[in-house]
Amino acid sequence: MELSIVEIAKRLDLNSETLQRWIRQGSIPINSKGGIGIFNEQKLIKWAEKQRLSYKVPFQKESGSQEHGDLMLVSAMELGGVYSGISGVDKEGVLKSVVDLVPDIDGATVRKLHAQLMEREQLSSTGIGNGVAIPHPRNPLKNGFKKPMILTCFPEKSIDFKAIDDMPVFVLFLLLSPDVEFHLNLLSRLSFCLRDNSFIDFLKQTPSTDTLLSRVEILEENIGKEF
Repeated sequence: MELSIVEIAKRLDLNSETLQRWIRQGSIPINSKGGIGIFNEQKLIKWAEKQRLSYKVPFQKESGSQEHGDLMLVSAMELGGVYSGISGVDKEGVLKSVVDLVPDIDGATVRKLHAQLMEREQLSSTGIGNGVAIPHPRNPLKNGFKKPMILTCFPEKSIDFKAIDDMPVFVLFLLLSPDVEFHLNLLSRLSFCLRDNSFIDFLKQTPSTDTLLSRVEILEENIGKEF
């Protein structure tokens, strides 16, 4: 990831001179070139925690000042969680089980979200091929999610999603976001990862949460220059 030294200092609540000195000393995981800091955001966040410093993650800002382009896929996936053994014998049943796993929403929102997901599926399947589906509501729920999240869900058995290649779905990424820009940013990053056949093979192993997030973090490092 690349940001100006001034912006990085602002996120760490430091002055630019202190940040530049730490970079020269090699005491912070950032490289610099021409006033630009080059770093892995997750590693920098972990470093800041150890130093008892704050790091302002972009999507934690107040609505209206969010930096969509800096949003990390791995952060949204970590927030949503990774789940296996999802029950359901068909698309509707599996989506109901998945929606029940969404954190911090009430019963009325669960029902509304399930209805929106099914409405979206009636328009066209969110099964994108290779056994993968990315269900999502057509529009963000009003008074719904303040932070973007992706729930990674592995059904007990593959489900017919009427996918574009007719392959049954073995993994679903439920994409929930507070606005359209967040949605498009996350969808673009996730789609980039899913174009990697080795990543699809990796997903077929039903990886653990830590293993999956580590793999996605590596992929994001490689695709950072694309965004």
